Amino acid sequence: MLRLKKKFGLKYVEDIAVNFAMFTYFSHQGRAQRKKHVLFAFDGKHSYLNYLNVLVSSFVSSNVEITFLVNQHITNKVAKELGVDIVIYNYKEDGERLDCIKYRTERMPTDQDWEKINNLIFDME
Repeated sequence: MLRLKKKFGLKYVEDIAVNFAMFTYFSHQGRAQRKKHVLFAFDGKHSYLNYLNVLVSSFVSSNVEITFLVNQHITNKVAKELGVDIVIYNYKEDGERLDCIKYRTERMPTDQDWEKINNLIFDME
């Protein structure tokens, strides 16, 4: 590095090293990846479900694809057809086995539910 500093008259070698590191990381890790797809399936009255839809949209990051279904219990077939990675639901489970991650929230998701959902989404990245 000292040789480069003298040859090119560089003053801030550390900045150049950081830029090289960032460029190298991006070239190996920064490839475009498919967005995570999270399906929210909530049961309830329409006004309550509209509120949850707005809440979900404001809570989940823009780099996550969201599907919001209401008053519909999710089957493995539906989950596969939609290509979801995670299913979040608030109804009493009927024993359907899903080939993806699933998480049951309280009827009205609590702070702990949102924290768990957040962890599920970011653990997959």
